[in-house]
Amino acid sequence: MQQLSLLEENDSPPVQYWPGFLDCIQADQVFQASQELAWLQNQFPILGKLVPLPRLELMFGDSESYRYTYSGSVEFKAKPWPPFLADLRARVEAFTGYTYQVVVGNQYRSGQDSIGYHSDDEPSLGQQPAIASLSFGAARTFRMKRKESGGQSYAYDLSHGDLLLMQPGCQGNWVHALPKTSKCCGVRINWTFRPYAR
Repeated sequence: MQQLSLLEENDSPPVQYWPGFLDCIQADQVFQASQELAWLQNQFPILGKLVPLPRLELMFGDSESYRYTYSGSVEFKAKPWPPFLADLRARVEAFTGYTYQVVVGNQYRSGQDSIGYHSDDEPSLGQQPAIASLSFGAARTFRMKRKESGGQSYAYDLSHGDLLLMQPGCQGNWVHALPKTSKCCGVRINWTFRPYAR
């Protein structure tokens, strides 16, 4: 398995990237099982109106008391781990050396589904979290840039079965996004394994 290490060289993001972390058969199995879950479309307040987010979301965790809130208004409540995601967590933990208590999923139904620039720096994640991101389905371009405005944007074409690890410190200084695309593409599902600070 090829590893592309991108550790602050030439001011690039502190991430590590393993294309084909899961082989095609393994990735297909996770993708199929993921599509069978009961995905949610959350809403976000804009100018006094609730607008559906341009993606579907889910969260699973070690305790149903776990909550995850972002943008001050969207809240997840953790559901029990499906067996296939619990198995995937164990594999990711063994490979990366980090432990995770929750996973957040995003389903992008077409190129028009997206998520804007943001950092995963909510208090529930603790200090300087390491976040492991696994991609399934259609390939999409994942972008990162420093929080300071006007910084260079770095692009990673994430494909079926790829693993991207955002290392400790990444969320404090960098933002990331999955922009819309006019290219015709199918469904993409992304699972991000995260710590949870009790």
